[in-house]
Order: sequence, then C-alpha cells, then structure tokens
Amino acid sequence: MEEILPWTGDVLSMILYGAVGLKLWYLSNRTGEFAERILGFAILCWGLSFAVYDIPYLLLAGDERFVPIISLVSFIVADFGNFAFAIFTWVVFRRGEPWALGLLVLIAAAIVLGWVGSALMGDLEFLGINGNPFHWFERTGVFLTSVWMAFEATKEYASARRSRKLGLCDPITCNRYLLWGAAASLWLIMDLGTMAYLLADGETGIRAVFSSEFDSEAIFGTLGAFLVGLAFFPPASYERWLRRDPAAEAT
Repeated sequence: MEEILPWTGDVLSMILYGAVGLKLWYLSNRTGEFAERILGFAILCWGLSFAVYDIPYLLLAGDERFVPIISLVSFIVADFGNFAFAIFTWVVFRRGEPWALGLLVLIAAAIVLGWVGSALMGDLEFLGINGNPFHWFERTGVFLTSVWMAFEATKEYASARRSRKLGLCDPITCNRYLLWGAAASLWLIMDLGTMAYLLADGETGIRAVFSSEFDSEAIFGTLGAFLVGLAFFPPASYERWLRRDPAAEAT
C-alpha cells in the first residue's frame, strides 16, 4: 500500500491535468483566444510529463535501465509546459511592457542554458545533481515562472476584490483570479520543495522527485489542477453560491 499511494497521486494529477488542459484547448477553439490555448497547452504538457514517466516506469516494473530515457522525455515535455505558463502570464498580465518581455526571455534563456549545459556535461537526464551545476539554471527558469504567475494573479485578485466591493467586477471573474493565484502558489511551493529536496539529497538526483518516496509534487500538482478546473469551469451550483454572496470569493 505504501508503494501504491504515491503513484495513485501521480495518476490522479495526470488525469486532472489532461482533463483541464483538453477543456481549455477546446474552449480556445470556440473563442479563438490565444491565452486559453497556451494555458491549455501548458497544463496538457504537465499531464503528459507524468504520463510519459509513470506509465512506462510502472509497466516496466521500475527497471532502472529505462529511467534515463523516460526521465529525459518527461522533463522535456514538462519544460515546454513551464515556458508556456510564462507566455500565458506575459500575454494576460504584462503584454506590451518591456521588462516583462525581458523576463520572458530570461526564463527561456535559463531553461535552454540548463538543457544545453547538461547535454555538454553528459547529464541530459538531470540524474547527477552535485556534478551538474547547469541543472540549477533550468530550475531557476522554472522557479521564476512560478513566482511570476503567483505574483501577478495575487496582485490582480487584490485589485479585482476592491472593484467587486464597488460592484465593478463580476464575482466569477474575481474568484477566478483568487483560484488561479492559489494554484500558482501551490506550484511555487512544489518548486521550492523540489529544490530543497535536491539540495538535501543531491546524490539521489532528479529521479527522487518522481519516486514513490517523494509524492508532494503529485499532491500539490493535483490540488493545483483541481483549482484551475474550478476557476475556468465552475459548476453551476458554485457560480450560484458566488453570486448569492458578494464576499464569497474572499473566503
């Protein structure tokens, strides 16, 4: 049972990310909105990153010979999602501001440098943390994305809440900022936990992040995916509750 529960969290994350990502992708086909499309792509990438690691690992009964290749594919897919989240944040909150475009370029450069440097050191799968300083460039790019997402959503929610009190902001929109900020904050905590774990146990390497001994990524990821789904596709009963109580989005 102790071995099964963490994998169950991974599978649940994979399903939730896949469902939310697909719904956003189909929604963007109807609305034509780029922001919804890039967000759907980002969330789908995260779900797929779980799938391309967990499914082969379970089917192969944890055969260590295949860990490097499935780790590589999983991280490539996840980082496409990470950068897509950065693009989404730029498009929705800071498009047209030079400093934000500079931050977007910095994030891309950090992730690319992490991959290129790791490849040159013969550690493209990020399996040797202590001997591969370039991995921390990739981690920094991901971390900056999480900080940016959480900051912008929280800031926008504070503004929307003030407008809501004046009757100038729809309660569903206000609540969406709150839920998105909460999800981004969970992902930020997840990134901090990952970095702390790697610093404490560098010899184990990045494989430990996906092992049955480290399941907080799946826990925070699952909660984040649930909040995003609730934000963009709220049940009718939840919408009625928000509209009935103007202060509900702050609870």
